[in-house]
Amino acid sequence: MLKLQIFNRGLSRLSLGVLVISGLGGIVGPGQPAMANTYETCAKTMVKAGVDGKVAGLACAQDLHPKDLGRCVDRVTQATLGADAALSACRRVRRPLDLAECVTDIHGQDKQAPMPEVLEYCRKSLLPTQFGECVTGLSRDPLKLSTREGLDVCLNASDRPKDLQLVPLESVLGPSQTTTSITVPTPVSPAPVIMPTPTPSPTPAPTTNVIPQRF
Repeated sequence: MLKLQIFNRGLSRLSLGVLVISGLGGIVGPGQPAMANTYETCAKTMVKAGVDGKVAGLACAQDLHPKDLGRCVDRVTQATLGADAALSACRRVRRPLDLAECVTDIHGQDKQAPMPEVLEYCRKSLLPTQFGECVTGLSRDPLKLSTREGLDVCLNASDRPKDLQLVPLESVLGPSQTTTSITVPTPVSPAPVIMPTPTPSPTPAPTTNVIPQRF
């Protein structure tokens, strides 16, 4: 009876060890593909979009956020733009995903839009996402501006400082001080100080002792 219990315990431990080894083998077993990193994802995405392999590899290696760069190129090329133009624009902006969103939003609104100009305008804008919303919004009722007109209007508006109030110069300086020339007063030298000449004191007459005569 005692031998049977020992045998059953040994069998249970053996079964547990087999299960643990099987579980580990399922996690790190041979032939399991490694997880792709951001540089690999960037290169694969851009090559799929039409970028040359060597060019894609160099661009991904030089970028701080290669995954975003690859996604930008992929989305821009889907808007009927060449891969080289897309890569050039995506590398010259601080927010490549915002650039891609700007381009795709305008293209989704107007399939006949001049996409090379759209790409360049979105790249020049300081806030590409807001710029794309401006172009698409003005193309609807009631204005119905063309995409070409909306590009100019929205870019000029986005480059202008916000919350700036212009105050007339006359209200600050006054009418008499609005001239551009400034008159510098001529310095006046102080008058020389003349010290008075001291008047000499009169010399006293010599004193003579007169001795009275006796008669």
